[in-house]
Amino acid sequence: MKLNKFKDSKGRFIKGHPSHNKGKKGIHPSPKTEFKKGNFPSNGKPVGSVYINSVGRADIKVAHPNVWKRRAHYIWKTHNGTIKKGMLVHHIDGNCLNDNIENLELMTRAEHLLTHRKEFEEKRAKKSAAAVKKYFKLKRISKLNLTYGHVSQTFLL
Repeated sequence: MKLNKFKDSKGRFIKGHPSHNKGKKGIHPSPKTEFKKGNFPSNGKPVGSVYINSVGRADIKVAHPNVWKRRAHYIWKTHNGTIKKGMLVHHIDGNCLNDNIENLELMTRAEHLLTHRKEFEEKRAKKSAAAVKKYFKLKRISKLNLTYGHVSQTFLL
């Protein structure tokens, strides 16, 4: 049983059926306000704009459309040339937003690790301490579940 001349009984289009928008160029309800080639969007940022990314570092827009670079890298390259592979730009005072050329230095990843070793170890110790705490909390919950059956989260807090 056909429900309509373009579909079969299961609601699928019949093979060879012309599409609903054949010969149409699309719907343009407001062609005067649509984006046209060469127009700059109202929320677009001009070249040279700076924003703080999710990691807490400053990025700078260097070209259209949406070509962003780390500001520290951009400043280093404009003053000293290219950054060789395996090298990175280090902030001497530790403030990632202070991209003054006197505060930047180029170093290898190994040198950078040695510079920040103490910070990395402290961070790793905090993570491992939190993991151990979480492990024992989960162990306590499972022990309570075995003893008393289901234990609600409000009971454990």
